[in-house]
Amino acid sequence: MTKSILILDEPTSGLDSFTAHNLVHTLFRLAQGNWLVLLSVHQPRSDIFQLLDLVVLLSSGSAVYCGTARDMVPYFTALGHPCPRYCNPSDFYVDLISIDRRSPDQEARCVERARTLAKQFLEKVQESEDHMWSPSGVASTR
Repeated sequence: MTKSILILDEPTSGLDSFTAHNLVHTLFRLAQGNWLVLLSVHQPRSDIFQLLDLVVLLSSGSAVYCGTARDMVPYFTALGHPCPRYCNPSDFYVDLISIDRRSPDQEARCVERARTLAKQFLEKVQESEDHMWSPSGVASTR
């Protein structure tokens, strides 16, 4: 059976919260069927984040995480970056990997943290066939 592919770049930009959630929920239902849905979403609300199967986080072009959405918090927690209670994981981890350019010192700290996270991720997945992280080291799907 051939899957259809739907690629969307920021489909929720400019939408109100209700409409954005309904759109992603519709895409989620398509993905459960015969569709492969790829979308870039830079700041998904927590209810939208919960609909995602797989997440890729990039910093300066390097992957710092690629795996299931549900495994993202345990992954970063194991690296010493737990998501605070009542905080949206997508917001917290995007902030963690972002480069703050307000001062040279802050930028250097952020770049080093992002490089370290990218290196740690690569070390953890280099033996995996699909370069995705999973708690057991075996490819995981939802």
